[in-house]
Amino acid sequence: MPSPPLPRAAYGPPRWMTVSIALAGCSWYIGVVLVILHDPSYQQHADASLGYIPSNWKIPKGSIHAYSPSLSSTEAGVAETELSARGIGPSHITTSALSESTKKKTTQTIAIFYHTYANPNKEAPSKNNVNVGGAKSVLTKEETMSIVAEQMNEIGQASNAAAADYHWELRYASVGEEGVINHTWIDRFCQEYENLSCEHLGHEREGHEEVTLQHLHDYCIDHPNHLVAYVHTKGTFHAHKDNDKWRQFLTKAALKDSCFRALDDDDTGKQQQCNVCGLQFYPIWITMFPGNFFAARCDYVKRLLPVTKHASKMSQIIDSVNAGRKEPNKKNSKNNNNYTKIWNTRVYRWQNDVLGSGRWSREAWIGSHPSLKPCDMAGNITQLFLAVPSDVGMEQIRQGIVQPAPRVPPTKGDWYRRNLKRLEQVIAEHAHEAHDARGDNNPNDHGCCARPHEYFLLPGQLYRYYKLYQQFPSSDSWVWQWYPEGMQWRDKINRVLGKATGNQSLDDSLLW
Repeated sequence: MPSPPLPRAAYGPPRWMTVSIALAGCSWYIGVVLVILHDPSYQQHADASLGYIPSNWKIPKGSIHAYSPSLSSTEAGVAETELSARGIGPSHITTSALSESTKKKTTQTIAIFYHTYANPNKEAPSKNNVNVGGAKSVLTKEETMSIVAEQMNEIGQASNAAAADYHWELRYASVGEEGVINHTWIDRFCQEYENLSCEHLGHEREGHEEVTLQHLHDYCIDHPNHLVAYVHTKGTFHAHKDNDKWRQFLTKAALKDSCFRALDDDDTGKQQQCNVCGLQFYPIWITMFPGNFFAARCDYVKRLLPVTKHASKMSQIIDSVNAGRKEPNKKNSKNNNNYTKIWNTRVYRWQNDVLGSGRWSREAWIGSHPSLKPCDMAGNITQLFLAVPSDVGMEQIRQGIVQPAPRVPPTKGDWYRRNLKRLEQVIAEHAHEAHDARGDNNPNDHGCCARPHEYFLLPGQLYRYYKLYQQFPSSDSWVWQWYPEGMQWRDKINRVLGKATGNQSLDDSLLW
């Protein structure tokens, strides 16, 4: 929902409007990263629960180069008229603006990395003139800025609410069409909220969420004791009324203090039970927080691959699995067991968003490491909050009860896109094969884990862990309890790794 009009009397001359803003219709994608600085004693937990790791392996540090855009001054008068008419600016709900030198300083800081994306489409359709199904590819400049204003005010209110404990800093980058969202306009929000300050990180002509996510990753490598969070303007790349509601849910949840408390160590230095938190965690079809809004510990984030390297490796994994889905040619084979089909993909469809491929790899990134310990505030709601009524979703977030996830079994609830009948059939078939294999035919598997494996269940998840990080979850991970055949797969991995020596590479065929 667009923010309420800005009362000019409260601010004097509209300096925030005297900026250069490209008049072309644009779609914007905003990412926000919040960083909490806290007690250095937290570092002692930085390498806990890493699982099985080759001693010579480490995460390479990524790099993002940005520049500050120079803006034309010829459009300021038109922009001022347009924005004034639409009332796009800070909500008049806080105390008057303070200078940076007089803003309240506290012991700890939350730094917000803000990524903006403007689609360089010069003829964006109106939101009221949507395609069939209610979606369209881009928004106009004013519609995009309304979403930015909505979220900036949400961030500002959250920053003031947290002023007793934290000072909030906004650091934002921009991608795409240059000059629509600029430092003068964003700074106006920060001046309005006394516990919020701003810094522009620069502009990139091309890119998506990976720009801000890589800033997040770089920061965590340099600051492993901190907490971070990520938020973006969902609904600016693909406009839809349901995305507006979902974005509001996701933004409030990512900024919720209960998520930060669930991630942070207590006064005794005891580590909390999760390292990533958000509105809703999904363990199927990939491990993710739908919508890609989350808060996280930097000692977890630093273990992740750089964002573009993760995307590249995901493509390689998908190609490998796709080859293993095909029925093999058994001609001239003396041992048909060597030609067994490796993978099935019956539980979900083979498509990019399900596979975490292409731009969807950004959503698969945060949950990709085997040391993931997720928490969420979804309760027992498994359907996407995209489909949850507004009053139900807002009440769930207001309560803000954070719990370890997942809690609902794969055959229960309303998991998105799940075909329950097919899932139950796959589980039953594997249980039957396991029963037939016990005792004589396959002693190494102990009645478990026979080919072909279901890629969208635990075998595929373990395959991704190993191909991305050469690691598996620790023995007490949630993974073994939630997925079908979890304990059998854990035992099999322990047996296989127990036979390995040194840092030798694992032969895929020993597990898959």
